[in-house]
Amino acid sequence: MRHTLTVVSWLALDAAGLAASPACILGYRGSVEFSGSESLAGIDALRLALPSTPMEVVGAGTSPELSYQGVWHSLGGTSKVAETYTTRPRLQLQSDGTFAQLSAVIPLEVQSLVDLEMELIQVPAALDLEIDTGLGDIDVRGVSGAVLVNIRRGDVMIDGGDLGVAVSTDEGTIDITTAGHTDVISGIGSIDIVQRGTFERDVFVEATGGNVHVELVADANLDLWVLAGGRIRVQTETVSTVTDGHYSRVVGQGTHRVWIETGLGNVDIVRAATP
Repeated sequence: MRHTLTVVSWLALDAAGLAASPACILGYRGSVEFSGSESLAGIDALRLALPSTPMEVVGAGTSPELSYQGVWHSLGGTSKVAETYTTRPRLQLQSDGTFAQLSAVIPLEVQSLVDLEMELIQVPAALDLEIDTGLGDIDVRGVSGAVLVNIRRGDVMIDGGDLGVAVSTDEGTIDITTAGHTDVISGIGSIDIVQRGTFERDVFVEATGGNVHVELVADANLDLWVLAGGRIRVQTETVSTVTDGHYSRVVGQGTHRVWIETGLGNVDIVRAATP
């Protein structure tokens, strides 16, 4: 397995700011930039299981390589200690058959003193991708395999996931553009799902609160079920209605399921614009 790592470090200390701020008792802040690459030859699915961090993930061609860059941040009693802390954590890729996982290895003694900030992650476009983190905005584009995102809090934007998209979050807006099936479980936050392509795809949404907007590529065989705390508006070629609370309708063979539930919010379902 090939691995390269480049590290550049710096420390910034504003003496005047420290003198004026109660936060000065926390110490010195250190940061270390890093970048790396790993071979994904023979890998079909990748999980990014990282501590709370924003992530920008881009599907980049057919080369079987994972590349990444980011910053470790830390806090220490002195500048030397702070810098030392940021050099201790590292990212590690482990594989089992055709599955691989990128995770963070953080020594126990510095786990509460360091934070990770990923800047860019590039993966093969056809890979199945899973993202698992705590807090942070997620932006995925150019990945044509299945995309699964599981976070506690943060905005999620996905453009791709032709083999299917699944998102689970407690809080944050969700914006999905895909040619695949969509399955969303959300706490609080608006949800926008735009289908593309020519084939009918299922849409499942379960939200505690937030407006839901869905654009369908087809509605000839629609199995529609909606439960909302607010207004329901459906405007497609075969269905046109505005109502409140609950609405259901089966069109054609009913093989295209669009099941949406939001406790607090409106639901709009329309036909997607023709490319």
